[in-house]
Amino acid sequence: LKAMACEQGVLVIGAEVTFSEFMASAHAATQPLLLQAVSEVAHHTVRNRTTFGGTIAWANPMGALLLALAMLDATVVTTRRRLPSADCVAGVHRNSLAADEIIVALEIPLPPAARRFAFHKTTARRSGGKALSSMAVALGPEDGGMRLLRIGVVGLQDRAWVSDWHA
Repeated sequence: LKAMACEQGVLVIGAEVTFSEFMASAHAATQPLLLQAVSEVAHHTVRNRTTFGGTIAWANPMGALLLALAMLDATVVTTRRRLPSADCVAGVHRNSLAADEIIVALEIPLPPAARRFAFHKTTARRSGGKALSSMAVALGPEDGGMRLLRIGVVGLQDRAWVSDWHA
């Protein structure tokens, strides 16, 4: 639950890994959008205690992590099943997990090296404030040679909204 590893083009992050542990790891460089998103979460003292699994289970509709995971097509692995990260949120602070189901890990496909990302969080305060909304953009190649523009937003509804355009 505390491990991180790259396996066959996928970054696996244990549910008990904190945001600070991820940020300090060599794996952070493989997921630039995820790094940008968790870097925007509160203050470093909060990131030292906030875990990936706990954040998913909390299902905060403004959550930077949930937006990044939806943008990256992440999979949540539980004690019972594997499901897309976007399907873990059932509403505001309501997850779709069964009472006896525990998040074990995240699986996040490594993006193509040429793909570029941007992340922006809007808060009422300058630093460390609670998010009012967040937006992420991904631009770059996709399998099959097509180009992808993906835009994601949280703060509009009770879960992340993500839309793709292909050229």
